Amino acid sequence: MSKRDQIMDAALKLFVQQGLQATPMSQVAREGKTGMGTIYNLFPSKEALVNAIYVRLKEEEAIFVFENFPESASVRERFEFCFGRLTRYFLENPLEFQFIDRFALSPVITETSREVGSRLFEPVIQMLAEGQSQRIIKEVPIRQLAYFAMTGCSSLIRLHLADPELELEAAIQAQLGLAWDAIKS
Repeated sequence: MSKRDQIMDAALKLFVQQGLQATPMSQVAREGKTGMGTIYNLFPSKEALVNAIYVRLKEEEAIFVFENFPESASVRERFEFCFGRLTRYFLENPLEFQFIDRFALSPVITETSREVGSRLFEPVIQMLAEGQSQRIIKEVPIRQLAYFAMTGCSSLIRLHLADPELELEAAIQAQLGLAWDAIKS
């Protein structure tokens, strides 16, 4: 594992556990088994480190979500595929979920980092736009539709974190059905 990855992994864990303001870079250095000079050579600020983690997580998330993406499937099938895979990714990666949940809408995430994350999920945007052009998805701004569907997934993930005994497969299917019913025309 590279020093960069060691630092990002340590910071991810600490930022989720303690919060950004309560985590000094010296603690990130200790947890990442590296020196302060190495951290600041790779990340000029704590905000740069947060943004690097955000972009890395969005890249990992996109790789997982779009593996075996059914491009020729119906809009509904692609919707359920993407948001089902997204839910499963975060259920398997709760630390990553907590980071994204906490920081995705934070002002610490730069517009450049947000644009990278958005570009990675262009197939979802295209699928929602296609659904609108076919008049099977409500005419609501696409970003709002995507966040709405993700909010439902996030709620299910939080519920599972609070209640690990939850029957996941049935809950995921129910959540996807609820989300689809809410956005369809």
